Amino acid sequence: MKLKELPREQLLQTLAYYLGFICLGLVMVSNGPHLPNLIEHTRSSMDQFAVIFVVASFGFLAGSYLGGWLFDRLPGHRIISACFVVLLITLAVTPLIGTVWLMAVVFFFTALAMSLIDLGSNTLITWVHGDQGGPYMNALHFFFGVGAAISPLMIGRFILATGDIYWSYWTLAALMIPAILMLTLVKSPQIRAETKESNVSVSRAANRTGLIWLLVAFFMFYVAVESNFGTYIVSYIQRLTNGNTTATAYEINSIYWSMLTLGRLLAIPIAARLKPRAIITINLAGAVIAISTILLFRQSLSAVWVGSIILGLAQASTFPTLLIFAEQQLKLTGRITSYFYLGISISGMVIPWLIAQFFEGNIFSVMIILGAMIGVQVISWLVINLNIQQKDRITAYELTQ
Repeated sequence: MKLKELPREQLLQTLAYYLGFICLGLVMVSNGPHLPNLIEHTRSSMDQFAVIFVVASFGFLAGSYLGGWLFDRLPGHRIISACFVVLLITLAVTPLIGTVWLMAVVFFFTALAMSLIDLGSNTLITWVHGDQGGPYMNALHFFFGVGAAISPLMIGRFILATGDIYWSYWTLAALMIPAILMLTLVKSPQIRAETKESNVSVSRAANRTGLIWLLVAFFMFYVAVESNFGTYIVSYIQRLTNGNTTATAYEINSIYWSMLTLGRLLAIPIAARLKPRAIITINLAGAVIAISTILLFRQSLSAVWVGSIILGLAQASTFPTLLIFAEQQLKLTGRITSYFYLGISISGMVIPWLIAQFFEGNIFSVMIILGAMIGVQVISWLVINLNIQQKDRITAYELTQ
């Protein structure tokens, strides 16, 4: 990937998405490090606070639904910059709130804005670079990882230094300003019209629809594993060690996101050499090994260290690679991408709530549920590959007619 060789407009657009994803990474993983203090601020328990995650997931769901319509009709950069303004406001007021339901309202709008930024940036960078955009897409998610790796360490330092979450949230709010300015100044890419094929057979149309929903299922459970591991790992380690390793919990949280970042950096040249199907298969094998290590040696903090490192590396390039795979098979529009994000938002509503219900009674339930979701990903990927083989057979048959 030679970024400097891009035309000036494409270069500025790409850099704008990279900056935006650093900011998105900072915000999106901030719930985990802030979680114990947010529960204290709202005078609630873990299972009571889980209501906020459900409400936030409705915000993500709303953003996923609206995003497909908005990005297929309006200049994308205007939408994304407006969403960063919303984040600036919600981050600034979050530490001032002392009730669960008011916090839920703020989390709803935070999730709505993050959903539109996430969906929009992934869609727009695909429009800018097309199905050869694997390295650029992996770089985009690498920069998300940069923000995600910095966030727990920054938040942990603020909390340990001040004893509260005010300055960590206010610093995050201020860091949204550069993204707002750049996205406001850089021209949006041309909106991609959805292609209409008039002579598509019933078999091929059904195969395409099936592939879309299989990809939706994969995205649902992949993101559920990535986000919930990052969200619950601090609380999991604190419970595992009876609160004796708070600093270590923040470090493991940071190393997990750091491995996601490193993995995405390594994936930039790898994406130029390996096919998406090979990369995703390797990543799934790594995820199975990681969660198995934590479950088999469940009383060992060392196993959590090792599992977090492997899982971070294994998860790193799956999302961007799967998007490029979908672009190659389907030609993405805002509407198709929104289906993926609708699935992600539904899992975001159900899985955090499910984990919270079991967490108080059995901390190991977190890893059991995550392991089950990795198993569903493996099954989904096997069926997706069977679907692709069927599509190839349909195409070959139609060519002979």
